[in-house]
Amino acid sequence: MASKGWIAALGASMVFGSSSIPAKHPCCRIVGPFGFQLWVTAGNAMTTMSLALLKGSPVRWSSWGAAGALLLTATQCCAWPAVGALGAAAGPGIWCGVGMSVAFMWGTIVFQEAVRSLALCIVALILLFFGIVGISLVQSSMLQRLLGESGATGLMSEEESNKTGRARIAVGVLLALMTGLFDGSLMAPFKAYLASHPSLVSSSSSSSSSSSSSDVVVFEYLGSFALALPVVAGGSLVLIMFYQHRALNSGPDRSSFRQAAYPGFCAGVLWAVGNVLSVHATLELGQSIGFPMTQSCVVISALWGIVVFKEMTARTPLLLFLLSSTLVAAGASLLGSNSYR
Repeated sequence: MASKGWIAALGASMVFGSSSIPAKHPCCRIVGPFGFQLWVTAGNAMTTMSLALLKGSPVRWSSWGAAGALLLTATQCCAWPAVGALGAAAGPGIWCGVGMSVAFMWGTIVFQEAVRSLALCIVALILLFFGIVGISLVQSSMLQRLLGESGATGLMSEEESNKTGRARIAVGVLLALMTGLFDGSLMAPFKAYLASHPSLVSSSSSSSSSSSSSDVVVFEYLGSFALALPVVAGGSLVLIMFYQHRALNSGPDRSSFRQAAYPGFCAGVLWAVGNVLSVHATLELGQSIGFPMTQSCVVISALWGIVVFKEMTARTPLLLFLLSSTLVAAGASLLGSNSYR
């Protein structure tokens, strides 16, 4: 059902584009990125587990679910330092572009997914890339405006948001590239899980109720993912925070950490819902098409800043946003038209 895949991809873009809103809470800046991420992980794991149980899916350990949790943890642990080195706009602009390309290569080269025209798919990815870069520039202008007015950038201090020195920028770019590599590989364990469970795929394709059958496939994988996430991500974050507290004599106090629970958990719920939709999009459209489509979430993220939070009113950035959004829409449409599904 291709229509279900498009709806899932659009839904994932909207949810992921809104997932950073809870991070605007003042306590999130105090608790720091890793303390905040610990609550995000808790919300993500509990929501995903609850959805799997509500669907009646068996929750059991799977090496592919653990691999998915490991990739998500690696993505997030590289993303925060990358944002600290490059800023809240340039970092995501790099890793979204890299992530789309990596996901496309996983789909076409590794999993042998057929597309109508490889050349047109590459053109579509280029359009998406430049559209995302343009939106990142708009968000950079929004960031500089906020710095000028309040001296704060959400989860980062002003010092962390400035590009100081070639070495810092080089490290930031390397981390952003690694984030894109991990991010673009997030759905690869799910595809491998499908390959190792052919009976699930055949029952999904042959069943008269393809919607319920695809839900079984999706939530069996997500159940194993949710089981592994607290172990892989939670354990890593606790070790990082313990190191900050003991070796660096830094980290959040208990009061601030408790205050960050609500916004962090809400962000985790959004991540869980977005992940469910991304897996559905990958199942219905393939990794080469479905996952790159979800990266248009940067448009939604910028819209929140422009329309709701009034972070940009100048004419030139708004025109750049409209042009960049048009490129993203054109790239997404062209990519979608090259799917056989």
